[in-house]
Amino acid sequence: PTPNAHTLMTTSVLLLPPLLAHLTLSSGRLLSLRGGQYGQPPPQGGSVAGHSGVQQPPHAPPFNPELPSPLQYQPPQYPATQLGQHAGGLPSGFGAVGGLSGVAHGQGFAPPVFDELVRVPTTGSDPRMLAESVPRLLPAQARAMRASSSSAALLTTFGVVAETPLLQRQLGIPFGAIMQPLASAPVEIRHPAAADDAASSAGSPPLVVRCSKCSAYLNPLVRLHPRSNKWECNLCGSLNELPPPAAAAQPMQQSARFFSLGGASASPVDGVAGRPELVHSEVEYVLHGEEALSYSARSSEEGGAFQHRLIIILDATAASVESGAFSAACEAAVDSMVAAEDLTAAVGVIVFDSALHLYSVRNGAAPAALVLPIRSSKPFLPRASVAVHPLVEKRDALISLLKALPALHSHSASRPPAESLPGALAADGDSSASAEGGGACVLAAAVQLATELLRDGGGKLALLSVGGAAVHTGGRRLPPSPSSASAAAEYPSKLERLLRPEHASLEAAAEACAHAQVAVDVVVAPPQPDAFVDVASVALLSRKSGGRLAFVPDARSARGAEHLRAAVRGATSLAPSASHAVLRLRTSKGLRTSRMRELIGVHDVNSDVAVLPYVDEHTAVAVELKHDDSKPLQGEAAFVQAALLYTSPSGERRIRVLTRQLQIVDDLRSLAQSVNPPAAIALMCKAASTDLESRSAREIADGLQAKLVDGLVAQRLLCPPPLQRSANELILARPLALIPLFVLSALKLSALNALDASASPPDRACAQMQLVRSLPVHLLSTLLMPRLHVLHHRSAGGFTQPPPRRVPEGGLPPAAADADKEGAGGASAEGVVAVEELMPRQSLISTDGVYLLDTMQELVLWVGAAASPTLVEALFGVGSARDGERLLPRGATKECTQLHTMIDEMRATRPQHAPLLVLTQGGPQQPRFFAHLFADGYEPFLLHLQSRVAPKL
Repeated sequence: PTPNAHTLMTTSVLLLPPLLAHLTLSSGRLLSLRGGQYGQPPPQGGSVAGHSGVQQPPHAPPFNPELPSPLQYQPPQYPATQLGQHAGGLPSGFGAVGGLSGVAHGQGFAPPVFDELVRVPTTGSDPRMLAESVPRLLPAQARAMRASSSSAALLTTFGVVAETPLLQRQLGIPFGAIMQPLASAPVEIRHPAAADDAASSAGSPPLVVRCSKCSAYLNPLVRLHPRSNKWECNLCGSLNELPPPAAAAQPMQQSARFFSLGGASASPVDGVAGRPELVHSEVEYVLHGEEALSYSARSSEEGGAFQHRLIIILDATAASVESGAFSAACEAAVDSMVAAEDLTAAVGVIVFDSALHLYSVRNGAAPAALVLPIRSSKPFLPRASVAVHPLVEKRDALISLLKALPALHSHSASRPPAESLPGALAADGDSSASAEGGGACVLAAAVQLATELLRDGGGKLALLSVGGAAVHTGGRRLPPSPSSASAAAEYPSKLERLLRPEHASLEAAAEACAHAQVAVDVVVAPPQPDAFVDVASVALLSRKSGGRLAFVPDARSARGAEHLRAAVRGATSLAPSASHAVLRLRTSKGLRTSRMRELIGVHDVNSDVAVLPYVDEHTAVAVELKHDDSKPLQGEAAFVQAALLYTSPSGERRIRVLTRQLQIVDDLRSLAQSVNPPAAIALMCKAASTDLESRSAREIADGLQAKLVDGLVAQRLLCPPPLQRSANELILARPLALIPLFVLSALKLSALNALDASASPPDRACAQMQLVRSLPVHLLSTLLMPRLHVLHHRSAGGFTQPPPRRVPEGGLPPAAADADKEGAGGASAEGVVAVEELMPRQSLISTDGVYLLDTMQELVLWVGAAASPTLVEALFGVGSARDGERLLPRGATKECTQLHTMIDEMRATRPQHAPLLVLTQGGPQQPRFFAHLFADGYEPFLLHLQSRVAPKL
């Protein structure tokens, strides 16, 4: 019989609650991956809600929606009027789940897909309407993108993983991970016998439990079989015995003095069945006794206490002495020795000109130098104890030596450089000088000598190089200026080849350093600002050994000398850092690591292992992830686990374990909603910097744009049918709305554009790409998208006050312009807030303004021609500033003190010193300021993209 209305209503009432409960649970798993901030917040050492470990049944699914997963970047939020929605439909900031209008966790159905689109008209539109429609970086996103976070310990570019490799590649975004392992403060787990003698731990259960097949570590995502006392590995699926835990093993709060980035550690919590690693997805084992010896870096550590060792290598060639770089470096090294707190460290000094000078010091006696000529066979090497001196005994003697070195080598300024030296000390004793130039060979020999002295226990080298790899005969040179049209067409490609290292002896020295666990921090200071010193070849020393590179192009100026001293102080610093580290990334079945060797440069024989002689909180490692084959992934989730084995500054051997789960999805929409744009563009740029060694910049730039266009075409599948072929507008899925802006900023990197011997020299571009390789995501975001702080407008009054609201000609309308400024989140100085232009472009720069631009490499203070004379005098002590003007010292005026405080706050957040450069409107170096306004050309770039998308619809 036909049911009546009453029957239908009764049936609906009875069936609706269980149906809604089922739908809420199903969508809840997906929605649980959409919350959070701009990164992937880990559990912060806290307990896993609802996870009991022992009570987990054997048939439980591997994907646990209650576990804090790699939560992803929240997409940009725009005023509802710009999206054609009702007012109030979108919350501000990052409160929305995946950018969905009015949806919160567990509320059931998602809204229609067209509510998640950003539509940018590209034809027949008013320019102001186009400016209103383009996606923009908003304050909450900028703060989250540029802030250091414990979530950076293990970031993946996607919060989920596609079931098939074809689906994974569809958006044109690389799938990979960026690890900054010391960014978090995980729960510590110590052995109960740690306070007793090492012998007391003999026979006790091991602290670290690992899979017998794949060596993965025990973590909260494994399957437990309590009745059989076994656990099933979530990476390989093998069954393992679960040994009894150490009764007294408890998670301990992470020490605030060691690599603390401000994140609060979790309080001690009793683990499941005495095992905190079953509760926390980030843990750190502090090894002890026999277990520590089994993970020791080398046999020499078994017999004695750990000791930091540093050898300072200084360039005393004629160019170095004459430019003042040698004396400035000696002064900076003295400062480091005076400030050193770790008196157990040992320091040695090597100076090179046409020979190697290995210095030995004794208290109360003049320093003695062992002069070693450069030759093809290895010279007699003294014991390390003779050349590397403990600070606790000989700090005063080392300081006296460093102060005396400028006088001891003053004769180098009048000595002509060696035009051709016989050969460098290679690891195998071969000579390679004939084709490479003497200066670089002396440099390689100095590095190899220091490496031999540190070979038994590893250490660190601080190297000052003035001539680099191109100062002497035989080294690479800049090509001559073109004299014809055909030569001019080939000139950029000739300059581009100088971005690729071509020096066998330096590469051999770098490989020897990495093998001996010796990190090299390199400071390159060319003798002239426009001199070419082949930074690409010298950078091999730092890149392959896990060190850092500082490039000081104008060491002769007062600003450059200050930069040089700061760079050398950083290289010779004896601040606490991890050493003898090995980083490994493991994946579950169906996934594998890729290009780890190329992206890092420091590697072992395996593609998923990185050997890192020194690690600090800024160390970042990138790796691409790929599907194993064309077969779909099995199960509900995939897993990645990073493990860092290292020695702490106190000599403890530790293992930091980070585990993440990625839900396996089979639809493009879920994949798009999980993208982390800052991590994705960081991986793209790191891969591009590596590809420059084998591919042309034009090919790499075209490839980035081609992948972006393919991704935009794929995003049309997320649109309703009427919009899938709309050719008069650019349509972006809101989680991916900022990807074009990020790609545009990457395309503006100097190495990906036509180089110029003066405006964009190869050495400067190479130093920038070395930073791209090494920086973590939040610092790389500042390098790609420099921060512009509005310090003053003459018409606004007080210093660092918000400028008046205005609409620049051709700029954004009032509502949009206001949305591009940030007040409370900007840089501050003594409580006074500086406004930040989040989308800086030339049309927003006022001639009566004073701006501070943070490019990560340097800080640029730009002074407009109509800036307040009162403020200019308060900052510089003169009524009219010029390019290169120096600030008054701190305390001279209130405004100058505020600016110094702001600059110090910016410098404190990065691994290297950022010099201050003052530029004025109309000055010869003005393009150096405007070239970093990354929003310039944004709208034309979007129009260009749509012109390439339209034919493919």
